[in-house]
Amino acid sequence: MGISEGELRTLEGFRAILARLRGPDGCPWDRVQTHASLKPYLLEEAYEALAALDEGDPRKLCDELGDLLLEVFLHIQLAEEAQEFTLADVIYGIASKIVRRHPHIFGEEKADSPEEVMVRWQALKREERGPEGSALAGVPQAMPALARAQMLLARAATPEQLAQVGDQTGGRVFLFLHTSDFWNDYKFMQSRGVRFTEEPRQEPYGQVVVFFDLYGNKWDLVQPIDV
Repeated sequence: MGISEGELRTLEGFRAILARLRGPDGCPWDRVQTHASLKPYLLEEAYEALAALDEGDPRKLCDELGDLLLEVFLHIQLAEEAQEFTLADVIYGIASKIVRRHPHIFGEEKADSPEEVMVRWQALKREERGPEGSALAGVPQAMPALARAQMLLARAATPEQLAQVGDQTGGRVFLFLHTSDFWNDYKFMQSRGVRFTEEPRQEPYGQVVVFFDLYGNKWDLVQPIDV
Protein backbone atom coordinates (compact mmCIF):
# COMPACT_ATOMS: atom_id res chain seq x y z
CA MET A 1 0.00 0.00 0.00
CA GLY A 2 1.53 3.28 -1.08
CA ILE A 3 1.11 6.54 0.81
CA SER A 4 0.93 9.72 -1.23
CA GLU A 5 2.68 12.95 -0.26
CA GLY A 6 -0.73 14.52 0.34
CA GLU A 7 -1.81 11.69 2.66
CA LEU A 8 1.37 12.16 4.70
CA ARG A 9 -0.03 15.56 5.71
CA THR A 10 -3.41 14.30 6.91
CA LEU A 11 -4.60 12.67 10.11
CA GLU A 12 -6.30 9.97 8.07
CA GLY A 13 -3.06 9.16 6.26
CA PHE A 14 -1.15 9.02 9.53
CA ARG A 15 -3.68 6.65 11.04
CA ALA A 16 -3.57 4.47 7.93
CA ILE A 17 0.19 4.12 8.40
CA LEU A 18 -0.24 2.98 12.00
CA ALA A 19 -2.97 0.53 11.04
CA ARG A 20 -0.67 -0.92 8.38
CA LEU A 21 2.18 -1.28 10.88
CA ARG A 22 -0.14 -3.17 13.24
CA GLY A 23 -1.81 -5.24 10.51
CA PRO A 24 -1.27 -8.94 9.68
CA ASP A 25 1.50 -8.09 7.21
CA GLY A 26 2.82 -5.20 9.25
CA CYS A 27 6.00 -4.55 11.19
CA PRO A 28 7.05 -7.43 13.51
CA TRP A 29 8.06 -4.95 16.23
CA ASP A 30 4.91 -2.81 16.09
CA ARG A 31 2.63 -5.83 16.01
CA VAL A 32 3.81 -7.16 19.39
CA GLN A 33 3.61 -3.87 21.29
CA THR A 34 1.18 -3.39 24.17
CA HIS A 35 0.12 -0.44 26.30
CA ALA A 36 2.62 -1.59 28.93
CA SER A 37 5.54 -2.10 26.55
CA LEU A 38 5.07 1.39 25.07
CA LYS A 39 5.17 3.18 28.45
CA PRO A 40 8.92 3.96 28.40
CA TYR A 41 8.66 5.50 24.93
CA LEU A 42 5.79 7.77 25.94
CA LEU A 43 7.83 9.08 28.86
CA GLU A 44 10.99 9.42 26.77
CA GLU A 45 9.25 11.37 24.01
CA ALA A 46 7.58 13.67 26.53
CA TYR A 47 10.96 14.53 28.03
CA GLU A 48 12.48 15.08 24.60
CA ALA A 49 9.65 17.48 23.74
CA LEU A 50 10.33 19.35 26.99
CA ALA A 51 14.03 19.54 26.09
CA ALA A 52 13.14 21.01 22.70
CA LEU A 53 10.99 23.62 24.44
CA ASP A 54 13.90 24.54 26.70
CA GLU A 55 16.18 24.90 23.68
CA GLY A 56 13.72 27.25 21.98
CA ASP A 57 14.14 25.52 18.63
CA PRO A 58 10.77 25.49 16.76
CA ARG A 59 11.94 22.98 14.16
CA LYS A 60 13.17 20.55 16.79
CA LEU A 61 9.99 21.06 18.81
CA CYS A 62 7.93 20.24 15.72
CA ASP A 63 9.88 17.01 15.28
CA GLU A 64 9.62 16.01 18.94
CA LEU A 65 5.89 16.76 19.10
CA GLY A 66 5.50 14.42 16.13
CA ASP A 67 7.30 11.68 18.05
CA LEU A 68 5.05 12.29 21.05
CA LEU A 69 1.97 12.24 18.81
CA LEU A 70 3.08 8.87 17.46
CA GLU A 71 3.05 7.41 20.97
CA VAL A 72 -0.40 8.84 21.70
CA PHE A 73 -1.85 7.45 18.49
CA LEU A 74 -0.22 4.06 18.97
CA HIS A 75 -2.08 3.76 22.29
CA ILE A 76 -5.31 4.79 20.57
CA GLN A 77 -4.68 2.22 17.81
CA LEU A 78 -4.16 -0.52 20.41
CA ALA A 79 -7.29 0.54 22.28
CA GLU A 80 -9.42 0.52 19.14
CA GLU A 81 -8.17 -2.95 18.21
CA ALA A 82 -9.13 -4.19 21.70
CA GLN A 83 -12.44 -2.26 21.60
CA GLU A 84 -11.44 -0.36 24.75
CA PHE A 85 -12.05 3.15 23.42
CA THR A 86 -11.77 5.11 20.19
CA LEU A 87 -10.18 8.33 18.98
CA ALA A 88 -13.65 9.91 19.18
CA ASP A 89 -13.86 8.91 22.86
CA VAL A 90 -10.49 10.53 23.57
CA ILE A 91 -11.48 13.74 21.78
CA TYR A 92 -14.87 13.86 23.48
CA GLY A 93 -13.28 13.31 26.91
CA ILE A 94 -10.82 16.17 26.65
CA ALA A 95 -13.19 18.53 24.77
CA SER A 96 -15.96 18.11 27.33
CA LYS A 97 -13.47 18.54 30.19
CA ILE A 98 -12.14 21.80 28.74
CA VAL A 99 -15.66 23.17 28.26
CA ARG A 100 -16.69 22.08 31.76
CA ARG A 101 -13.64 23.71 33.36
CA HIS A 102 -14.02 27.00 31.49
CA PRO A 103 -17.46 28.18 32.70
CA HIS A 104 -16.23 31.77 32.27
CA ILE A 105 -16.00 31.10 28.52
CA PHE A 106 -18.74 28.54 27.86
CA GLY A 107 -21.06 29.50 30.72
CA GLU A 108 -22.20 32.46 32.75
CA GLU A 109 -19.35 32.75 35.25
CA LYS A 110 -16.78 35.56 35.31
CA ALA A 111 -13.00 35.36 35.63
CA ASP A 112 -10.88 38.44 35.06
CA SER A 113 -7.41 37.09 35.80
CA PRO A 114 -5.33 33.92 35.31
CA GLU A 115 -5.33 33.49 39.10
CA GLU A 116 -9.13 33.45 39.23
CA VAL A 117 -9.20 30.89 36.43
CA MET A 118 -6.80 28.59 38.29
CA VAL A 119 -8.73 28.84 41.57
CA ARG A 120 -11.96 27.88 39.78
CA TRP A 121 -10.17 25.12 37.82
CA GLN A 122 -8.97 23.48 41.04
CA ALA A 123 -12.41 23.86 42.63
CA LEU A 124 -14.01 22.13 39.67
CA LYS A 125 -11.48 19.30 39.90
CA ARG A 126 -12.40 18.81 43.55
CA GLU A 127 -16.10 18.78 42.65
CA GLU A 128 -15.42 16.13 39.98
CA ARG A 129 -13.64 13.93 42.53
CA GLY A 130 -16.65 14.25 44.83
CA PRO A 131 -16.79 14.26 48.64
CA GLU A 132 -15.27 10.78 48.83
CA GLY A 133 -12.49 11.55 46.37
CA SER A 134 -8.95 11.64 47.70
CA ALA A 135 -6.93 14.83 47.52
CA LEU A 136 -4.15 12.55 46.28
CA ALA A 137 -6.28 11.24 43.41
CA GLY A 138 -4.60 11.73 40.08
CA VAL A 139 -1.08 12.30 41.45
CA PRO A 140 0.87 9.85 39.27
CA GLN A 141 3.24 7.48 41.06
CA ALA A 142 5.53 7.54 38.02
CA MET A 143 6.31 11.26 38.30
CA PRO A 144 9.85 12.32 39.24
CA ALA A 145 10.13 12.72 43.00
CA LEU A 146 10.29 16.51 43.12
CA ALA A 147 7.51 16.99 40.60
CA ARG A 148 5.34 14.58 42.60
CA ALA A 149 6.17 16.48 45.79
CA GLN A 150 5.10 19.76 44.21
CA MET A 151 1.78 18.25 43.09
CA LEU A 152 1.24 16.66 46.52
CA LEU A 153 1.81 19.98 48.24
CA ALA A 154 -0.46 21.78 45.79
CA ARG A 155 -3.21 19.25 46.51
CA ALA A 156 -2.80 19.98 50.21
CA ALA A 157 -3.32 23.70 49.72
CA THR A 158 -6.52 23.97 51.79
CA PRO A 159 -7.04 22.87 55.43
CA GLU A 160 -9.64 20.32 54.35
CA GLN A 161 -7.36 18.76 51.76
CA LEU A 162 -4.39 18.87 54.11
CA ALA A 163 -6.35 16.93 56.72
CA GLN A 164 -7.44 14.40 54.10
CA VAL A 165 -3.89 13.81 52.87
CA GLY A 166 -2.64 13.60 56.46
CA ASP A 167 -5.28 11.03 57.36
CA GLN A 168 -4.06 8.81 54.54
CA THR A 169 -0.35 9.17 55.25
CA GLY A 170 -0.27 9.69 59.00
CA GLY A 171 1.04 13.16 58.33
CA ARG A 172 4.33 11.61 57.21
CA VAL A 173 5.30 11.74 53.55
CA PHE A 174 8.40 10.24 52.00
CA LEU A 175 10.12 10.62 48.67
CA PHE A 176 12.83 8.69 46.87
CA LEU A 177 15.57 10.90 45.42
CA HIS A 178 18.25 9.64 43.07
CA THR A 179 21.69 9.73 44.65
CA SER A 180 23.23 11.71 41.79
CA ASP A 181 20.81 14.63 42.32
CA PHE A 182 20.19 14.13 46.01
CA TRP A 183 21.93 17.11 47.62
CA ASN A 184 20.67 19.60 45.06
CA ASP A 185 17.11 18.32 45.44
CA TYR A 186 17.36 18.13 49.23
CA LYS A 187 18.73 21.66 49.60
CA PHE A 188 16.18 23.00 47.12
CA MET A 189 13.30 21.54 49.12
CA GLN A 190 14.76 22.97 52.34
CA SER A 191 15.04 26.39 50.69
CA ARG A 192 11.33 26.21 49.84
CA GLY A 193 10.31 25.62 53.45
CA VAL A 194 10.04 21.81 53.51
CA ARG A 195 10.83 20.56 57.03
CA PHE A 196 12.34 17.09 57.11
CA THR A 197 11.51 14.87 60.08
CA GLU A 198 14.38 12.39 59.82
CA GLU A 199 17.87 12.22 58.48
CA PRO A 200 18.07 11.04 54.84
CA ARG A 201 18.48 7.28 54.58
CA GLN A 202 20.42 5.45 51.89
CA GLU A 203 18.39 2.81 50.04
CA PRO A 204 19.44 0.11 47.55
CA TYR A 205 19.62 0.82 43.83
CA GLY A 206 21.14 4.29 44.11
CA GLN A 207 18.32 6.07 45.94
CA VAL A 208 17.96 8.05 49.16
CA VAL A 209 14.67 8.19 51.06
CA VAL A 210 13.72 11.43 52.83
CA PHE A 211 10.77 12.06 55.14
CA PHE A 212 8.91 15.30 55.78
CA ASP A 213 6.05 16.37 58.01
CA LEU A 214 2.89 17.08 56.03
CA TYR A 215 1.40 19.21 58.81
CA GLY A 216 4.48 21.21 59.80
CA ASN A 217 5.63 22.72 56.53
CA LYS A 218 5.40 26.25 55.15
CA TRP A 219 3.21 25.45 52.19
CA ASP A 220 3.09 29.04 50.97
CA LEU A 221 6.84 28.85 50.28
CA VAL A 222 6.63 25.80 48.08
CA GLN A 223 6.74 26.82 44.42
CA PRO A 224 6.42 24.72 41.24
CA ILE A 225 9.58 22.71 40.76
CA ASP A 226 11.44 22.77 37.47
CA VAL A 227 12.48 19.22 36.69
